[in-house]
Amino acid sequence: MFAVNRLSAASFIAFSVLLCMRGYAETGLTSKEFLTWSENNKSSYVQISMMSMNMIALENDQKQSDCIGAWFTSDRRAGEQYIYEVMQKAPDFHPVGVIMAVLEKKCGPFKYR
Repeated sequence: MFAVNRLSAASFIAFSVLLCMRGYAETGLTSKEFLTWSENNKSSYVQISMMSMNMIALENDQKQSDCIGAWFTSDRRAGEQYIYEVMQKAPDFHPVGVIMAVLEKKCGPFKYR
């Protein structure tokens, strides 16, 4: 019974996430819209994006991962502010694309092999 409940819960969560992500992606989120979010929501979004990209780097390029961690943790607030400034200059791009571009400028491209 426990395994069935866990399977049902996992299936529901996976379905919900995929359904929500699809709907969210279809909205065409832009940096312009993102910058209207509350400070707490923007900060959380940037931190989660950075952690995700850092995990990708960690699996492929230790130096890049170290660079991302050092750059962002040395002054998290200044890092976020820099990202927001770039977003203001590129309002039609998706926030994740801007965050990735900033990280590539600071720590090298996400190109492996």
